[in-house]
Amino acid sequence: MQDENIKVGVFFSGFVRTYFKHHEVFNNQIFSKYDCDIKYCLWNRHEGPPDNNLRVPNQNNFGKHISDKELRFLKDFGEVKVVDIDHYTATKKQFKPIDRDGDVFKVDKRAMEHGEYFVNRIIDQWFLIKEGYNMFENAQIYDVIIRLRFDAPTYNFPLVLNEQLNVPVDVGGWKFTDHMAYGQPEIMEVYCNLYAEIENLYREYNIDVSHAVNLPLFYLQNKNIIIRTDDKIKYLIDK
Repeated sequence: MQDENIKVGVFFSGFVRTYFKHHEVFNNQIFSKYDCDIKYCLWNRHEGPPDNNLRVPNQNNFGKHISDKELRFLKDFGEVKVVDIDHYTATKKQFKPIDRDGDVFKVDKRAMEHGEYFVNRIIDQWFLIKEGYNMFENAQIYDVIIRLRFDAPTYNFPLVLNEQLNVPVDVGGWKFTDHMAYGQPEIMEVYCNLYAEIENLYREYNIDVSHAVNLPLFYLQNKNIIIRTDDKIKYLIDK
């Protein structure tokens, strides 16, 4: 099958970060190669300083609002959904560890160090991933759906049509990556639904849900999703 015949749904989620700097990279490697519908699901503010405490109500130090100029730029290429992070943070249910014997947040050193703060960050990340996927009103019309980060330009992105979840080799050296993925709509629907399962996974399996890589990996394996790691996909993280 030739590239131009592949119907692709592409969505980005999160803080826009360095997207505008790398738009041409995404365009050259993905948008211009395939028949793409592009969705952008973003917070209404920039991220703010790196030392801010982002996920605690009434203690936020977010950056400036996304400008009209930035929104117009995104709307020239795809559909845009803007989520109010101030309202979201003030009204969301905050994750709290369970007071139980042997709880992972009592016995695992890494989990104890990362704690509820990092769990709430991960929940927020996967909330926008879910919202981004839901922007496709009829996901089944696509051969594949690609989930991308605004700050992860892809310098080589070959698509393979299969019945697996396809991910790159993680740039940080982890055995799995939460940076991007693609697959058939039914696979991506499962992948993007992690948000709804995080608290249940913690309660039932007592796993470290503050671990950004091991959490989705455990979830996908528990759902019997076959994962294919493609070393031909090249990307970097530029926050």
